[in-house]
Amino acid sequence: MGWDVSSVIGTKYSSIIQHFENKVAWEDTMLFNKYKERLMKEKKIKGCTSINALRRKYEEEVDVLFNRIKKEGFLLPTANNSNIDVIHVYIDRNGNYLYTANGNHRLAFAKVLGIEKIPVKVRARHTNWEEIREDIWTMSKYEVKRLDRKLIEHPDLEDIIKYKMLKEGSIT
Repeated sequence: MGWDVSSVIGTKYSSIIQHFENKVAWEDTMLFNKYKERLMKEKKIKGCTSINALRRKYEEEVDVLFNRIKKEGFLLPTANNSNIDVIHVYIDRNGNYLYTANGNHRLAFAKVLGIEKIPVKVRARHTNWEEIREDIWTMSKYEVKRLDRKLIEHPDLEDIIKYKMLKEGSIT
């Protein structure tokens, strides 16, 4: 089984669903159950020495970020707000996006809020997906035109498709 094959939904994502959609208190989520176990072994998690301190941190930071994104949408890093970090994703063999450690809360927020497009940075692509990208680079506009619509409209292929359209004329 490859690195990109998993049937497990992330604990953070599931806990964000529990908290924001089902109104479960942070300390009653799956994530906090794991944090409770870890706190028995470790002295600190995310700078907190107790589950109550961790809950307060989540209420002050995660809840606030969720509500800001709900109100304002996703912000991109600029000269004025350079502290914003872009979400990182991996792309599996079929072109599906996978979570990384960087931005998984925000990615889950987007799903909960029904935001269909968000800015991300691709950290890595599965070699099978990369081969699809390379194959499309070698195609003529007529071959590209015959591709499945899902491929033509895939955000990770957008740069290639746009280049083909500009270089060889429209594919529609």
